[in-house]
Amino acid sequence: MKSQLNPEIKHLVSINNYEELHKHLLRLSWRQQVAIQLRFWEECSIFQVACQLGISWKEADDLIEAALSNLKSGLAKSANNSAVLVAA
Repeated sequence: MKSQLNPEIKHLVSINNYEELHKHLLRLSWRQQVAIQLRFWEECSIFQVACQLGISWKEADDLIEAALSNLKSGLAKSANNSAVLVAA
């Protein structure tokens, strides 16, 4: 793993802790997990992700976007649930 995280992933992590991010990463499909790892941790281009997964550039882009959307949604729900628990 590289010492510097991609800014978008770094932003997701700054919202929540690493455990929450890991929990939501595990909820992604296998292909989404691989795409996220390649794109953000290994800093591959979308073209490189597509080649590694044997899919088109468009499919890789859509896969990454869907994975990020799922992560953002899951982390937002976790943050809201934490806020509700703190308020109670």
